[in-house]
Amino acid sequence: MTNAGNLKFWGITFALGVAALLLFIYGEAERTRDAAGELEAPSLFTAEPGCALAGEQARNRAFEAERAARARWERVPYAVSEGPSAVLHLSEAVQCFRTSGDRESRARVEHDLTVWKRDLERVYARSRLSLTLARRANDAHASAKEAKTLLALLVKAGPGADPYRAYLAGVERASRAALIERLRAAEEN
Repeated sequence: MTNAGNLKFWGITFALGVAALLLFIYGEAERTRDAAGELEAPSLFTAEPGCALAGEQARNRAFEAERAARARWERVPYAVSEGPSAVLHLSEAVQCFRTSGDRESRARVEHDLTVWKRDLERVYARSRLSLTLARRANDAHASAKEAKTLLALLVKAGPGADPYRAYLAGVERASRAALIERLRAAEEN
């Protein structure tokens, strides 16, 4: 290679390197900005209730808590906010069956508790992802819907969820305001 050919090769290599570096920096800035716009979601299930009773009283309380849990769980397809309450009641039933020594009932209810928690965690994860995608797409309707769903799921979360609940409430308000503005603009046209 001649000096001119060598110089041209290194010039092109340098330009490609600079372009790659700029693309990397821009991508990192975009990822940081997306992550900064949303708070980390808290755990859906934080505390497990205990059972203050013993013996036959604990067993009776366990059956009451289980009935209440199943009644609430039946309403989950229509009101997702019933799910966390159902899980809390079923958790109490597990603890009371454990305290009373009813192993068979405890095992049955523990199995259901595991399934219910898994199902609610899936809804929670799906709603968080849907909210992120809706916000990136500037879809105010979907953002408001998912924020409302997430707020309903966090109804029984502990105080550690308060910043995330406040964030979701703000997203829901801003999304509803954007929808109202779009309706007003459409009416004017």
